Amino acid sequence: MSLSDDIHILNAKEIYALVKDVVSLSRSVLQNKTNLLSHLDVSCPDDLKRILREAAFAKKRMIEAKADDRKRKRADVQWHRRMERKIADEDQLVEASSVEFLHVPSEEVVKECYRQFYDATSSRALVMAVCAVCAREVDLRDTQIRTLEFQAIPNAHRLRPRTPHPAHDIYKGMLLDPKGVTRSGKKAKICNECFEDMKKESPHSPPLSLANDLWIGRVPWELETLSFAEQQLIGQLFPRVYVFKLWPASMDFNLERETLQRGLRGNVCTFELDHAGIVTMISGKKMPRPPDILASIIMITIVGHGKLPKHVLRSLFRVRRRAVYLALLWLKANNRHYADIIIDQVVLSDLPEDDVPDELIQVIRQNEDTGIVEEERSGYANHDADETELDTQSGVLSGNEGLSKKIGTNVLDTRICGY
Repeated sequence: MSLSDDIHILNAKEIYALVKDVVSLSRSVLQNKTNLLSHLDVSCPDDLKRILREAAFAKKRMIEAKADDRKRKRADVQWHRRMERKIADEDQLVEASSVEFLHVPSEEVVKECYRQFYDATSSRALVMAVCAVCAREVDLRDTQIRTLEFQAIPNAHRLRPRTPHPAHDIYKGMLLDPKGVTRSGKKAKICNECFEDMKKESPHSPPLSLANDLWIGRVPWELETLSFAEQQLIGQLFPRVYVFKLWPASMDFNLERETLQRGLRGNVCTFELDHAGIVTMISGKKMPRPPDILASIIMITIVGHGKLPKHVLRSLFRVRRRAVYLALLWLKANNRHYADIIIDQVVLSDLPEDDVPDELIQVIRQNEDTGIVEEERSGYANHDADETELDTQSGVLSGNEGLSKKIGTNVLDTRICGY
């Protein structure tokens, strides 16, 4: 970069003051700054060039410092103005609130507060309703429900099922949930989300409607009464391994022996299954699955002192030969995924009449280190609310609805209940 580019920030007088004693300058050179810079580019010695560049750099720094100072002062002024406005607003707020501070509310205000409290905690505030279109149970406080005559439902043709089924509940050609239909059988309750979608002119069913292939039917008695172990024996898919961890309230089975029927506490964890290791057990179309499969997908750990009574696990892990047989008969007759199965009488005869299979008894492990339960509890904010109780009478996990629902999902899914 040339000298003139480096020192252009200096004016002619500043440059002349620095070079007049070192460089001879003619009258024509001093006529303007351009001539002066051009002359210095050619005739200025290196030491003088360095001095000129240092002077230009110093002036540039001084200009930048002044600019920063102006910005700082402007920012300070703006900050002070904002603070003055904020203080003034707070003074007005304090002055206004001081008038109402510790002021006794009127009787009308007190009654209104009570009325709002009663409305928010009354039984009416907890009323739920089922949408006939999507079968969802919704809270009437948060979701608007319309009750419409069948002929008043817009674009009713969008609720016709694409694949009819004998078990469908059809009302005027529409697939609806009976729980969302009034007792008179002439009106349907529809949530706001479904109603807004029904108003659209579209050839497709609403996304959440039963007619959009979301109908799975009622769970029949033959499947509803199955225990968890029995469900696994008639399953076609085995995506998870289930690890049960159970313990009595006192951690001592000897002390709990008389009251164990009230239930155990525990939890269930699920893990992905190694399908390569189980594929040989489920090859072919024969059912039920061999009892050996239970040991591959169910793990049971008992935490506590003393000998565990076998009857404690019977309600949850029991296998009833006749219940499995009746479930397979129903599935073969009603579910297209089971239409071509072959009921294997040999495997069926190996199942207990009503007991916990030996294959499951063999995988039960007892751990007397009760400290592991306390370690799990230590992470809970509320022990009573988060603790899960195992009801040995019904064979489900209670106290944690999510877990109790998740246990049976790999069998009682749309491949079975969907017929």
